[in-house]
Amino acid sequence: MIQDVTQIEYIKAFSQLTPPNNIKFASRIPNNRFCIYFSSKNIVEKIIIKQPFITINNTEIPYRRLINPAKRIIISNVQPIIPHDIIAKAINNLPLKCYHQLHL
Repeated sequence: MIQDVTQIEYIKAFSQLTPPNNIKFASRIPNNRFCIYFSSKNIVEKIIIKQPFITINNTEIPYRRLINPAKRIIISNVQPIIPHDIIAKAINNLPLKCYHQLHL
C-alpha cells in the first residue's frame, strides 16, 4: 500500500497484467486500499498466477482476492421447550456452509 496513489495508477498497473477491457470496476475502500472487479473469476486466477503483485512507483504492492468474511447468525427468542437438536437439524438443512460447530 502506498500513500497518495490514484485509482488510475492502480488500473494502469493491472492493465500490464490483463487487457483493460477485463477491468470492470474500481473503487477506493477504507485503509487506503482499492477494490478492483474483473470480468470473470478466471481472469482473477490468471492474474494471480502470472504475478502476485503490481508495481507502482517502483514499489511492489501485493494483492489478493476479495474474500467475504463469514457471517454469524444469532437466533434469539427461541422457546426453551424446543430441543437443541431440532434447531441444529433445521439449520443444517439450510443452504449454508458452517465453519464452526453450532453452539446452542
